[in-house]
Amino acid sequence: MCAKKNEEKENPKLVDLKRKRKRHLAYSYKSYDQSKSTERKVDQMISN
Repeated sequence: MCAKKNEEKENPKLVDLKRKRKRHLAYSYKSYDQSKSTERKVDQMISN
């Protein structure tokens, strides 16, 4: 907790960038996961 507060005091813009990057990574990973699951469904349909 202390480290985060110190970071915000140092450079709020940098901290904001880090947060946005984390959010973006999580979002892209989620969409990647969804595309993988749809691929699997298509594979199952083809095999059946």
